[in-house]
Amino acid sequence: MPAAPTVARDGSVAVVDLGDASLEALVDALSGLPSDVRALLLRLTGTGGDQATGPTGSRDALGAVEDLPLPTVALLGARCTGLALDLALCCDVRVAPTDVVVAAAAPAAGTLPAGGTVARLVRATGQGVARDMLITGRPVAAAQALAWGLVTRLSPTAETDALDLARTLAALSPEALAATKRLALGASEDSYADGLAAELALWRTVREGANAQEGLSAFADKREPRFT
Repeated sequence: MPAAPTVARDGSVAVVDLGDASLEALVDALSGLPSDVRALLLRLTGTGGDQATGPTGSRDALGAVEDLPLPTVALLGARCTGLALDLALCCDVRVAPTDVVVAAAAPAAGTLPAGGTVARLVRATGQGVARDMLITGRPVAAAQALAWGLVTRLSPTAETDALDLARTLAALSPEALAATKRLALGASEDSYADGLAAELALWRTVREGANAQEGLSAFADKREPRFT
């Protein structure tokens, strides 16, 4: 029987441990999350499963993870490659231990990465770094991985820090977070003018919502907001 991800709750945070599960199993688990989940911590500290769905299935599954409206925090292990790297690049924040090593699959085996690896790696790091990693497969150590944007935070207590961050994000306005994610992802594809127009339109929509009003009231009252 195929492995399934482990799903646990920490308040409004869903903590999902990929383990050796497949992308299909991960997407199934994420689609079944309760509506009161406000942030996702995706633990990629194991080896991760193979992309058995094929190029198109992998692309669709990774796209489903990337398009989640929830804020997503990836917790990397000491080595991040293959499926773990693909999923990490789909997440909003990538927290890694200080001894992390990141590597992309090289074409030495006569094949290519599939599912969007190349596009996401170029978007995260730029052409020079991405092509170097993809063509040579060379491992990138922690400090360089942070400088190049492969990871966004290094910590000797990565596990604790990743969960704390997910808790913090879960307490924010879900509408504002979802809109911010949508704009950030669109900025890589839309024209500059379209991006500005989308930002203004979403600002107006979010500004009229109850959570925006709660944020303004909390600021005026000098208290912590209570978003719903």
